[in-house]
Amino acid sequence: MTETIHWDAFPTAFGRVYAASGPRGLCRLTWLIDDAGAFERDLADRYPDSEIVREPGSHSALERQLGDYLGGRLSEIDVGIDLSSLSEFERAVLEEARRIPYGATITYAELARKIGRPGAARAVGNALRHNPLPILVPCHRIIRADGSPGGYGGPTGTPEKIRLLRVEGSILL
Repeated sequence: MTETIHWDAFPTAFGRVYAASGPRGLCRLTWLIDDAGAFERDLADRYPDSEIVREPGSHSALERQLGDYLGGRLSEIDVGIDLSSLSEFERAVLEEARRIPYGATITYAELARKIGRPGAARAVGNALRHNPLPILVPCHRIIRADGSPGGYGGPTGTPEKIRLLRVEGSILL
């Protein structure tokens, strides 16, 4: 049986956000894609055996919560997520990243230790770079050992990471 991935787009303080959900929950969230056609192609590449359907209003609860989060009025977005398309290592990294509290940060090396892979800080960074659900899986909360923010996959990279950390009241050295 073919699964259906429902998606929609909506405006936020960070620009136009695209969100997609399947039967197990939200599977993709991004503001890195320029247009609806590109997002549909991205979904088709990620989920080649699924039917991709735009459904206006299908993510209205997420839209409200994301607006409140980006406005500093909400610390946790409560939607089900689906990381089942990822490798076991990527899932371990992203599940551990989800445990980092709002407003807190840890280093790439600390995250590697927490998943039982000390010395895998670089691999952790690579897994975070491919996070399909930024903000919901708060990869922006992982920083370098020297306290600097490190990289981020947004359109302008590190400035967006800093912006997200500022929303949460985190202090960067």
